[in-house]
Amino acid sequence: LPCLTVGLGLLALLWALADNDLRARLEEAQARAVAQAIALAQDYAAFCRHGRNGIRREKTRLTVAAFQHGESRPTEHTDGQVFADANLHTHAVVINAGPRRGRDEDQRQDDSFSAEKFGALDGTALFAWKMAMGAQYHAALSFELQQLGLKVTLAGKNGLFEIDGVPVDLIQYFSARRNEIADELAAIGMESLDAPSVAAAIARKSRKAKQRDRVEDRHADWRDRVTEHGYEPAALIAASLAQPDHKENLEERLARIPLELTEHESTFERRHLHAAVASAYV
Repeated sequence: LPCLTVGLGLLALLWALADNDLRARLEEAQARAVAQAIALAQDYAAFCRHGRNGIRREKTRLTVAAFQHGESRPTEHTDGQVFADANLHTHAVVINAGPRRGRDEDQRQDDSFSAEKFGALDGTALFAWKMAMGAQYHAALSFELQQLGLKVTLAGKNGLFEIDGVPVDLIQYFSARRNEIADELAAIGMESLDAPSVAAAIARKSRKAKQRDRVEDRHADWRDRVTEHGYEPAALIAASLAQPDHKENLEERLARIPLELTEHESTFERRHLHAAVASAYV
């Protein structure tokens, strides 16, 4: 069962501090962005294999179950407290089987899917499109958040962005799990962006068992910890919603794409173009 995990740490912190109404709207925005990432996979990366050694490959339909999660694994923080950080994200579990196209009486393929014949998914296609799926998610989420009044700033590759108005020291404090993994990578001279598979392996090895919350309201507990750091949660939300917009002209971003795609390679594929265009829309 392949699993796509999507989420954004800065969004999670605002989600942790928000009131019930804004929290629900942030969850809906994130869910719509996840749906767009899955739709992209369905359109361009959904293939199944069949026949001897899977030699035959055909378009199929994905079956996906999405589960929203709200926190990371409990981790010790810089002040010695051990708790789970807010971490709004979605696990999209994909069944490793897809229906095959039906056949008519003359054994010609028709457009309907068979309810009886299935083939294993072509994992190479999903893997090849993963960066484009991530860029699509970031672009969709950026749009959704800006519709809510938040200002985002492009901050990394593949459409990664930051939400203005969130203090850096709070981001660091509420990123204990990520920092734990980064420290282990640094000990062997690596970074997560350079070695995502190694980072994932360390995350699996070092994660602690999930525990039941020891507080009645985890959001109230997160707000208390923010207050302990000298910030007022409501003021942080207000500051994030009041950022002025000085977004770079979209036409300028799009105009740079051909040069960026061919700067190091003479050719590129549709997935590379899709990722670049989606990133430009952040």
